[in-house]
Amino acid sequence: MQFQVNYGISMVGNVGSITLTKINNAINAGYGIDVYAPTIHNISVQKTNNSATFNWTTTESARGKVYYSTSPFGMSEAIGNFTSPSITGGATVMALNMQSSQNVAVSGLQSNTTYYYIIEVADASGNVSVTVQSTFNTNQ
Repeated sequence: MQFQVNYGISMVGNVGSITLTKINNAINAGYGIDVYAPTIHNISVQKTNNSATFNWTTTESARGKVYYSTSPFGMSEAIGNFTSPSITGGATVMALNMQSSQNVAVSGLQSNTTYYYIIEVADASGNVSVTVQSTFNTNQ
């Protein structure tokens, strides 16, 4: 279904003649069909009393997003192939570039406060990975 969305084909969820033609054209043009989500590694959080900088690497070029909040997030499972889970509550900051080494700065935080965060990354094909919810404390 994600392939169909990416290539402007009606999202029917099965491979008919139109989808098969697009798959064959992509393969013949030398494009691989990427169905693997990037893996997130080496997460670190550098914090001050009112900011935090999140750093991580991924196994392939991806764009990242940091969700952060003073309350735990609500989460629900992804409802389709190549979609991210629904994450509710808090604010988000997105990385600007597709790359395998990311850093995202968050400012305007409260000092001496516990924050919850989740990192989400997506590659160019729309494959998504999400970390488990974690916490950090800002400095006093």
